[in-house]
Amino acid sequence: MNKSLFLILVVLVLGSLSAFIKNFCTLVGLPNILIVIRDPLLIATTLYGISKLNFFSSIKWGILISILCLFNIGYLLVAMYENKIYAGLYYQRSYMQPFLFFIGAYGVMQSQNKINLAKYLVKFMAWWNFLLFLCAIVIFLVLKNFPQYQHTFFAGESGDLLSSTWYISGGLWMRMGLPASGPNTLGLIFSLNIVVFSVLLIKHTKLYVHGVSNRILVTSLVIAIIGLILTFSRSSLLLVLFVLPILVFSGDIKSEKLLKILLTFLLIAVLSVVVGIVADTYSGGFIYRWIELNLSGKDPSMNGHMDSILYAINHFNEYVYFGYPRGTVGPKSIIFTGVFNHVENCFFGILMDMGVFIALLYILSVIMLFLIGYKTKEQIVLLLGFMLPCTLLPYVFEHELIIYFYFIYLTIGFLFKDKVAEDKSIPNKKYSYGVNIVYAK
Repeated sequence: MNKSLFLILVVLVLGSLSAFIKNFCTLVGLPNILIVIRDPLLIATTLYGISKLNFFSSIKWGILISILCLFNIGYLLVAMYENKIYAGLYYQRSYMQPFLFFIGAYGVMQSQNKINLAKYLVKFMAWWNFLLFLCAIVIFLVLKNFPQYQHTFFAGESGDLLSSTWYISGGLWMRMGLPASGPNTLGLIFSLNIVVFSVLLIKHTKLYVHGVSNRILVTSLVIAIIGLILTFSRSSLLLVLFVLPILVFSGDIKSEKLLKILLTFLLIAVLSVVVGIVADTYSGGFIYRWIELNLSGKDPSMNGHMDSILYAINHFNEYVYFGYPRGTVGPKSIIFTGVFNHVENCFFGILMDMGVFIALLYILSVIMLFLIGYKTKEQIVLLLGFMLPCTLLPYVFEHELIIYFYFIYLTIGFLFKDKVAEDKSIPNKKYSYGVNIVYAK
């Protein structure tokens, strides 16, 4: 594997496990060394990716850089005016890290041989998905059967037992969430993995680039689905239920292959039901109670989502122009102030922290990123699906998860780019991949 691609994957894994690594360091009496490892690696990835790009090749780069400069200047000026410069810098770092990763990963991927890149990415996804599930299920079983260790694992966060967000049925049955920062984060990672494996199985591609067999892809898909189920993340499940039908029925798929795909998903659905029944028996009926609470609209977590969004709507005039003071919005505000303006929605969260003028610059810069990285229509489906969990949870404040989504967005683009053509953003690079293409019949 190319060293630069390996660097991207290390940054991705360290980011996904950052909260767990931080708490583990606290547990064994070590300082949080992750930040002094991950951030330099991220910067190195960005610089290497930039060295492979020609920013003068497209007007999109000029627009992106201009908007980012205006966004950063405006955000810091407001922080200085409020005398909240430290909080402003901290939040700004969280917002900018995904941009840096995207640019670095894009440059690195553009400079790779397409066939080799595809093989490495697919193999990584299969192994990463398996190891993440294995680690998650082991920790889940340990904490479920030995609840006294819950305090040990989470003393670094609050010095108390798990919060109510880690439970279903009104706080009666534990959800799987480690080694990610929480159940919803782990669920969203698994849901994005599900999309990748599903696209690999569904999408007709001229290049034989999988690097792994269909059997491994199906196994990886099943593992990711079971992992998603055990997190009980409704928002992540919405992403999957939105994306998969569109992928299946929007592509040019022969009737024979379509039948195989539908049968495969039917078998996986039956397996998921079986897993749910077994888990419900093991839980003593709490999973059935959770389903009942959701269907009746009485689930405390669901109601909490809606209450926070209604609060944001009712107090819109308080933050619409310049946002709330820096360091008082979202879960990270606990670091700076006792004031906690929280909403379980990314878009309202951005407005609360930035105000409409600076938020508009941020949103435009994100749109430019997607335009620069766009290669295939499957990325649009993924993006629309990702909007669903973003309307129910403030993922915008979890830059590690945004980085993971950007990686999946770029991965799908490079795996299923219809044509291998010369990219003018790569200076002095000649492509001859056409002679190496192996066509699958």
